[in-house]
Amino acid sequence: LPGAASWFQRAAEQGNSHSQFMLGVMHSHGRGVSQDLAAAASWYQKAADQGHGQAQFNLALALESGAGIAENLTAAAFWYQQAALNGFQRPPAQSTNWLGHVWQALRQLWSSGGSEGSAQE
Repeated sequence: LPGAASWFQRAAEQGNSHSQFMLGVMHSHGRGVSQDLAAAASWYQKAADQGHGQAQFNLALALESGAGIAENLTAAAFWYQQAALNGFQRPPAQSTNWLGHVWQALRQLWSSGGSEGSAQE
């Protein structure tokens, strides 16, 4: 996997959203690279900004939980919505009702008076 990380890195630096997403996954799980949740979130953000649905979903998860990035429920809800609009569907094998994440983030946001910051910081 270290060799794969090198190739993904090259493509990601040239703006390839799938490679950016894959580097996020690798950093998130420490596969082929050191585990670094901040780096994972950064790569997810780059891919999400280009419309990569899985990256948008993973970025939303990170924003909701504060994994490697500051917790921001407003931004999490935004990225969950973008993932859905881009056709991302959580794989059935993982059986989590991911739309429930959106509602949970929105409920928490509403109960806090909406003071979580802007959707894209």
